[in-house]
Amino acid sequence: MFLGAIRALLDFHYMAQAKVINEATCGQIQKALNDFHLHKQAILDAGTCHGKKKAILNWYIPKLEFLQSVVPNIQLNRVAIQWSADTMEHAHIEVVKDPTKSANNRNHELQICCYLD
Repeated sequence: MFLGAIRALLDFHYMAQAKVINEATCGQIQKALNDFHLHKQAILDAGTCHGKKKAILNWYIPKLEFLQSVVPNIQLNRVAIQWSADTMEHAHIEVVKDPTKSANNRNHELQICCYLD
């Protein structure tokens, strides 16, 4: 049951990132989420769910609550909102964050513009 819960969560994650998602895929994504919920108690029973300081004994985790809205969002918007920003986030890291690390912490905008030129 423990591995079933982990596999279901991974299946959910990978299917929700598919390039093309149709109604059949939405059904598979929802089934993976349902399978996770069916078997998730095994993770707590194994004592493997830990926070920074102690074991977590419940499933009141906001990111897991968010998963409930993925399929309805895909059906409404035709895109999984959580993963649609990954390209922009990656560009932000390459274009802004990486150049800033090599700067002298002054005139960030000017230095980033010079770097991009």
